Amino acid sequence: MHRQAIQYLFPGHGSERPHMARELYERIDSFRKDMDQCFDWVSAFSGFELKPILFPEELPDDQAQNQLSQTVAAQPALFSVEYALCRLLKELNIEPTAMLGHSVSEYVAACISGVFSPRAAMSAICKRGKLVQSVPEGAMLAVRISEMELQPYLEDKLDLGSTLAAEHCVVSGEPGAIVRLETQLRNKGIESKQVKVTRAYHSKMLDPILDDYLAFLRSIDFQAPTVPFISGVTGTWITEEQAKSPDYWVKQLRSPVRLYEGFKTLSQSAAVFIEVGCGTMLSSLAKALPDLNERPSFVSVLPSSYQNVDDTVFIGQELRRLSSLGYKL
Repeated sequence: MHRQAIQYLFPGHGSERPHMARELYERIDSFRKDMDQCFDWVSAFSGFELKPILFPEELPDDQAQNQLSQTVAAQPALFSVEYALCRLLKELNIEPTAMLGHSVSEYVAACISGVFSPRAAMSAICKRGKLVQSVPEGAMLAVRISEMELQPYLEDKLDLGSTLAAEHCVVSGEPGAIVRLETQLRNKGIESKQVKVTRAYHSKMLDPILDDYLAFLRSIDFQAPTVPFISGVTGTWITEEQAKSPDYWVKQLRSPVRLYEGFKTLSQSAAVFIEVGCGTMLSSLAKALPDLNERPSFVSVLPSSYQNVDDTVFIGQELRRLSSLGYKL
């Protein structure tokens, strides 16, 4: 059987949930070892313990989710789980030919590609999360119109945060400006929905922290990527010059995430997409692309929050699906 190439999708902030990958952590020694290493790095770089936030005991679901969704916790938690999942898949001889990471999860793709070591990646993510957490609270609004149609609505306190589809964007900015935009759009019959975040990612609200982040990044040793991955800044393949540049990773924090353009770049070749994280957020967006030349297959690794299924049972089912597509595990 002809096997399509494997391409990894790494979901970003918003996909995190308490207890994600907990059953894998409790039952698979190698996965636990990789997660524990990540927990140690977070403790060293950020000064708090991530494990009890990711795997809380006797805490109501809403409080646990609120605790984990804080930027300083969510971003290292996403990296820890997605990096450990990649290591687990590698043990099963599953490796990507290309990757796309949404926002902060582009760091997972870069790490797997060898741009920086896992330790260096975690140090950058912890610094990034701490700096972002230090800015005033912001808001984001998902809007069901195209980027071109959206432009007239972007006042000086708003920025394009990301493109999700041809007619689906996210706006980022000050909470009051987001509420005004939501009202404007509602009055015109345009669908919109606030995103559950506490900061205005990829907006001018992050400008005060960019110099500090650049100074930190200059201490990191960057290498050329060995596996192609999508640049969130351009939506096309990252270049060696970009991957090795501290200025690029600052721009990656501030610029809109070109997710829609990235999906279009990835979909130019037939592939099996594996969403390496919780749920199917990115897979659902990719499936909606109207101009795919050849309909790809989609495999998940962890269940969504609404799916009441054991992590180990879920990943077993998905790996059997991958076997049915011709992959020997």
